[in-house]
Amino acid sequence: MACKNHINTQDESTRQKVFVVNEKAVSGKDGIEARVVKLRHPKTDQGAVYLFSPDGKIVSEVLQFKEPYRSWFIGDSVQSDGSFSLCTPVDPIFLILPYLIKSSQNGKFQLLDQVLMDDEFPQCCHLLNCSGISGLDMITDTKGDADLKAYRFNQDKCLEFLRQKVELTASHLKKTSVNVSAGSQAAVFVKTATEGEYKKYACDLIAAYLSVEFAKKLHSYLGTEDKTDVKKEILSSPEDQPPTKRIKMEKQCSEPTEDYSKTSGNTKTLSVGKMSRGQKVLSKVDKSGMKSLSSFFSPKVGAKK
Repeated sequence: MACKNHINTQDESTRQKVFVVNEKAVSGKDGIEARVVKLRHPKTDQGAVYLFSPDGKIVSEVLQFKEPYRSWFIGDSVQSDGSFSLCTPVDPIFLILPYLIKSSQNGKFQLLDQVLMDDEFPQCCHLLNCSGISGLDMITDTKGDADLKAYRFNQDKCLEFLRQKVELTASHLKKTSVNVSAGSQAAVFVKTATEGEYKKYACDLIAAYLSVEFAKKLHSYLGTEDKTDVKKEILSSPEDQPPTKRIKMEKQCSEPTEDYSKTSGNTKTLSVGKMSRGQKVLSKVDKSGMKSLSSFFSPKVGAKK
């Protein structure tokens, strides 16, 4: 009974959430708190939760991990919700990129506050204060000075910018000996990954913050696209099949070459297939004087009942 007095699992007033976050992302001055908002995710185009630091300079994505049958012991209380949220810093350029691509369709230079306009996610305006937006010059063409600068998306510059991101990520993965092979393996059997495997894995990580279409462009630019998927796309239609396979498919779909309607009913049609090696050997054996196996099981003529 004493435990019940000190442990509360249902009281809404004591319910808490567990966040794993860098102290810089939540610590502020003069009582200013971090801001949790919903923004458009650059890959899914759907709403996702992000955390802005009190000064608005750092933006982090809030990822929630939840498994059944888990709880937290916090102080003298038990939180029945055993989930936790992990806040990971995100380069704001990835969040602004979809807006830049969309605004570039008219071919005009625009101010950043004109680019970041979203009726569904109006909180995207907070990206204007992030420290990382100084890197926008690396993916755009610009006009004007620092006080009044207009931007226009440049795909070639963006792909080169992302290439550098991929190489830095691949270098870090290799330096820290991260296992980039598919599936789980015992440590003694893990082979050393090649430069290409690290590059492909790093590209997949970067592509997680790009639209599907632009991720394909990046893979093509870096030569890291999945060869298996490319081959499947190439061979997706009969016209693109190899000649031998296409001929076989055409034969299967073609009309019969013989008119079976002219065959008389009394005529027996024998289908002769290829003989196996054992059948060929037996066909050459002299069977004179041999009895068939069935003769041993048939009743003898004149046998007494």
